[in-house]
Amino acid sequence: MIGRKKKLKIMIVDDHRVVCDGLERIIKTERDMDVVALAEDGSQAREKAIQCRPDLIVMDVRMPQMGGIIATREILLTPELQDTQILALSMYSDMEFVVGMFKAGAKGFVLKNNGYKEVVGAIRKVAAGELFLDPGLIGVSMSDVMRAMRQPPDWQQLTENEKQVVRLVSMDYSNQQIANELGVSVKTVEKYRHDIREKKGIKVLR
Repeated sequence: MIGRKKKLKIMIVDDHRVVCDGLERIIKTERDMDVVALAEDGSQAREKAIQCRPDLIVMDVRMPQMGGIIATREILLTPELQDTQILALSMYSDMEFVVGMFKAGAKGFVLKNNGYKEVVGAIRKVAAGELFLDPGLIGVSMSDVMRAMRQPPDWQQLTENEKQVVRLVSMDYSNQQIANELGVSVKTVEKYRHDIREKKGIKVLR
């Protein structure tokens, strides 16, 4: 039909199927939006995004296998996906996760305890090229986000073991699980996490 507006193509990445299904139903009630793919983990997200080329990805932050921070970074480093907008969706309001997602390249952060209108509103703002920060976030301001986005990434400052710790934390591993994975003690893991926090610009761990 002549003059028919192109629908916004959306991909949802969340390890809880009930969240994916619920979001898909909500989004599909909007006449100008369509869900083109679902992924249950960050490790699936890049390949599915290459296949379906979404305009926007709604990305959970903490997932097994690969968390949203690393998945966002990998997606936006892929040449054919560099124009994709990413909206973080999370039940966690910790500043480390919020700043981590924005530094990875996300353009918005919305909490899962919001209703239908708020989530769709966040999608529309990010799709339009605006930054969106959930007003329900306590202790995080847009100035914090803008300052973090201006900082150069300090990933190079980390040792290989510290990089592994960041990766495993993003996959929701406990200190004990990280210790088992790396073959070290829990106290060593705690030291790694302390050292990471002390390095400028690395603000993804507590």
